[in-house]
Amino acid sequence: MIFLLSDILHTNSKNRRVFYKKAERRLADLHAFLLTAAILLLPVFMPAGVHGGTYISSAHGSSTIGVDRTDARLDGYSQGNCAHCHEQHASIAGGEPGPETAGAASFALFAPNYTTGHVPGTYIQADNFCFYCHNSLGSGQAVTNYDFSRVFGGGAIGVTSIQAAFNQTSAHNLTDIANYAKSVAAWTWFKKDGALNPLSNPCDGCHNPHLAKRNPSAPADPTLSAISKPSDHGNLFGPASPAERMSQNTTYVAPYSTFGAGREPGAAGAGDGSDMPDYAGFCTDCHNATNVIYSTRKLGNLRFIDWSATGDKHGGRNYVDSNMYAVPLPYVDKLDARAPYGTTGTNYVLSCLDCHEPHGSSNIRLIRRRVNGADLANAITTYNPGVLGATAVEWKALCERCHVFPAGDASHTGNYYLHHSPDEAPGAFDSSCLTKCHNYSPAGSGPNKPCMYCHFHGSLIGDFSAAPNANLQTRTF
Repeated sequence: MIFLLSDILHTNSKNRRVFYKKAERRLADLHAFLLTAAILLLPVFMPAGVHGGTYISSAHGSSTIGVDRTDARLDGYSQGNCAHCHEQHASIAGGEPGPETAGAASFALFAPNYTTGHVPGTYIQADNFCFYCHNSLGSGQAVTNYDFSRVFGGGAIGVTSIQAAFNQTSAHNLTDIANYAKSVAAWTWFKKDGALNPLSNPCDGCHNPHLAKRNPSAPADPTLSAISKPSDHGNLFGPASPAERMSQNTTYVAPYSTFGAGREPGAAGAGDGSDMPDYAGFCTDCHNATNVIYSTRKLGNLRFIDWSATGDKHGGRNYVDSNMYAVPLPYVDKLDARAPYGTTGTNYVLSCLDCHEPHGSSNIRLIRRRVNGADLANAITTYNPGVLGATAVEWKALCERCHVFPAGDASHTGNYYLHHSPDEAPGAFDSSCLTKCHNYSPAGSGPNKPCMYCHFHGSLIGDFSAAPNANLQTRTF
């Protein structure tokens, strides 16, 4: 594309304006072409196995479902063109395309990348560049996104966008994510600080926007992964089988999408996790037994998560081991497992997303609203293990989706008859029953302590006092 000076000099002013507009459009098209060519050629010059896909095969870069900003100035650009997110010039067709016209933004984006001054739970579009599209009312390109409980768990429609998901009762705090990501020296893709080296978007902590695919289109196809590990940002996580699938945990059993019928993901699962990413392996890239992660909502550090063979029982730890009761069991656990899980005594490694939403939830602690094929009986709004009554009932709604609460007797009703018959206390075999769990007064006037008093990530109970189990440290989760 060559323009001669004589061509410009020998035209009148009106023709020159038309000429400039055409040239501007041709230059923009050439720029977009070169960017696409570079992306296409990049894998050629990379060692085999290093690259994790290309932009044009991603959800954003697709020519049929990709990015497509609504401004008329961009009508000449194909769907998926880089210009729908990045503005390579100060103007197109004589003006700056909407929705944002405040000037240049980092990474040549059409709007500011991320604002740290938002109020948690009240995100607006301008707080996060991604919300200009991932918002059912987005002014860039309205995109509908349902939550995990809907797409993979078979639930009714809840929130309809990512922005709405982050504005629920609980959510990943985006500023906390950004602060943590910039603190990890090895994550150079997220750095650096300062105007010349702006921070990446916190959503990029789990997603690479130039690689992410549209997994809701086929929930049981993990090659359509939308996630990338922070420690491996240049590749999608999930396509590699079996190393990146839940089935690499040999005791994983997928929950129901509709109870008694189809299995997750999306009622199309095989049941063994071979068709879903290893979410436990993915989440523990950050949430593990060593990383210290500060939570603004909690005003403190998050609990450590140990999903190894020496960690939590819902992870790789054996259900019965040297830290559990002696064998044969002198005390009988009455809390049985609900289908599709077998009888108590078998260890099942769970996926983090069997219980938690990845973005946000109407329940606290990102607890899903639908678990193992059915909606929770009630919302979970309080986390306070020392509170009796309502809190105990709230958390029971989650636990009972996989654990069966047997009918008790007159003194131990079905709601609270959990782990033992009236004469078989699990943690303390003497008068301390009333101080350990049944500490209501007067006796018989209220419930025992809630599930979360003992059962949480990293929980240990070590108050055994009777032989042969004295001084044992027992994992309760």
